[in-house]
Formats: sequence, C-alpha cells, structure tokens
Amino acid sequence: MSIMPGTDWNRLPEDAVVEKTVEGMRKRNFNPMVVEDGEAALDVLRRIIPSGKEVMTGSSTTLEEIGFIPLLIAGQHPWRNWKDIILTEKDRARQALLRRQAVAANYFLGSVQAIT
Repeated sequence: MSIMPGTDWNRLPEDAVVEKTVEGMRKRNFNPMVVEDGEAALDVLRRIIPSGKEVMTGSSTTLEEIGFIPLLIAGQHPWRNWKDIILTEKDRARQALLRRQAVAANYFLGSVQAIT
C-alpha cells in the first residue's frame, strides 16, 4: 500500500496491513499488541508496566491521545517518570545527563518512530 498525497490519515488500515506490520515487527524482535481502541491500549500499558519501574516517553501523539501522557503528568501512577525528573531539574548540564540516562529506562515508550 503506497501513501499518496492527500491520503486520509484518519482512516484505519485494512486487517491485512495490520497483520503484515505485526509480522514484520515480530521478525525484528518487537512484541506488538493490537487492541480495539485507545482505552484498551491505556489499560494494557497500565497492566504490563510493573509498579516501581522507570518509564520514559518519546514524542508520541498516540500516547497523548490514549491518555498515557496525561496520566504521567498527573502523577497518579506507580512508576518512576523520567520525563518529570528531567523537566524539574533546572541545571542544564544535569538535565542533559539525565536525558542520556533516561534512554535506559525499564520502559521507553514511543510511537511510529519505532516502526520507521
């Protein structure tokens, strides 16, 4: 399936496209999970990330839209939120060091960049 200018990005892909993507990701040692909607996706994340683990997020419209970023910002979760730690640090040199450390978080969540 090729992407043409003017394509409707809000259109869900056909099941065959999703299956092919999942298969390709598994071949590259990813563990994709296909869920029904954003609420189900947020529920999966809440279930699979153990309490006390470190979480860092990359830029992700998906994480924002399913409510994961607002959940992190609200602080009503059982994880260590690296982004909050980084953003509250005022010393720029220390902040840069924290950003480098954060890529080794137990869970680094992103969006489409993981596929591309």
